[in-house]
Amino acid sequence: MRKNLIPVLLQEHAAGQLDSLENIHRIGSKLALEESAHHNLWITDTSPADPLDFRSLGSVETMDVRGSLARLRDYPDQPFIRRDVIRPMLHVMANRTPTVFHLKATIQDHVAVYDKLIIQVGSYNVTLVQAYLVLRVFTEEQLAPREEQLLDLLASGYSAKEIGLLTKVSFRTVETQIAQLREKIGARNTAHAAAIGTARRLTRTNGERPDRAAGGGRGGT
Repeated sequence: MRKNLIPVLLQEHAAGQLDSLENIHRIGSKLALEESAHHNLWITDTSPADPLDFRSLGSVETMDVRGSLARLRDYPDQPFIRRDVIRPMLHVMANRTPTVFHLKATIQDHVAVYDKLIIQVGSYNVTLVQAYLVLRVFTEEQLAPREEQLLDLLASGYSAKEIGLLTKVSFRTVETQIAQLREKIGARNTAHAAAIGTARRLTRTNGERPDRAAGGGRGGT
């Protein structure tokens, strides 16, 4: 079972170990060695008056989802930055309480379901993102209508035989189509293809689940 790193970082914070950038980098490097879900740790300077000018003071990353741009305004996907990055930061800055947010979002060409812990320390904050699902998403423009239909049926749990009956295509033809689709989207097997199809559905319902304060209460945005 993969380790949940959020309680680990909260313990470090409670012990006063996030009191310097050097310590945070040390802790981040230690967390990167843990066998856990995909995770990144960012340190952000939150002193500028305009949140879009918040800038990175360093990061420890095991997955590349946001890139290493210095300022938030430099990231090309501004709706994502405003909704899933700045809004949680401002909430924590206002409440001064470590908070865990439960999020799902489209980041570049991937869909991710993840927990985000934000801790405000002086004029900067420490953000730990722990992802439980990171899948590449293919848009309608990248898939032919037949491929899109096939992917949706796989995501709905239909077998090749059932898809053949529904689409009035032979079982062997459906198997060939699935094999071609898997190759196109980089799926290791049919179950992986179905998961990618599910990820496409998640992109249509991006949003934030209710967040909770790390201490057990509930936070608002």
